[in-house]
Amino acid sequence: MVRNVFLSFTTEDELSANLFRDQAKARQPSLVLRDYSVKDVFERTWRQNAERLIGACEATICLVSKKTHRSEAVNWEIRKSVEMGKRVMGVVVEPMVSKVPTALVELDVELLQWDVEKILGELHDMRLRHS
Repeated sequence: MVRNVFLSFTTEDELSANLFRDQAKARQPSLVLRDYSVKDVFERTWRQNAERLIGACEATICLVSKKTHRSEAVNWEIRKSVEMGKRVMGVVVEPMVSKVPTALVELDVELLQWDVEKILGELHDMRLRHS
């Protein structure tokens, strides 16, 4: 059974996102991590496409780096995920992150360290608790 999870991150963290995607896929081949990276302007069409993708996923993972807190798009994706009833998980991708996206703080989302096995376990537990 394919599992769809939305991956939220800043475009500056695309390398980390690709590494995370590769590690997760190697451990759980049925996992599909989807994203709608902002390469152009954060505008209405982008929001509609991102919302469609978020809606097709069962959860959202937000990759958090030192730059993530500045991203309007990441905050929007987190809020939209919660609005659509999706579970949200924050994953710290580099040491010494002092600021996180305001949406994660406002929604009291727990941050996990980058440990793919633990993250996949949390996704599995989320699914059991909310199925």
